[in-house]
Amino acid sequence: MEDREKVLTWLEICGKNNECSGYCPYSENGFGKYGQCRESLMADAYDLLKEQKPRVVTLDELTKIYVEFKGDNCPIRLINFDLQKIIMHMDNGICRLWTDKPTDEQRKAVKWE
Repeated sequence: MEDREKVLTWLEICGKNNECSGYCPYSENGFGKYGQCRESLMADAYDLLKEQKPRVVTLDELTKIYVEFKGDNCPIRLINFDLQKIIMHMDNGICRLWTDKPTDEQRKAVKWE
């Protein structure tokens, strides 16, 4: 799987610049000419988008879930958990689940329902 944050960062950088300048992780030597590395970047972005289709979740992915409790500033990774209790807490608005550890900015941007 491609590094999502790397792809997002470089999509933003390449999308704002008409010419490549400076370091580029998608070129062979780290410094590429405009357009040379975009094919690799676009292929990685495409792969990430394809992963968004419904699919079977692996046990590894399930253990990467983070839970955030209302009023607590520290999301924690779920390792051993009772899914029924988590669902009950979610229904009561006590907690919410994240697919990965969110940043403070991400947590603040998503309103509690």
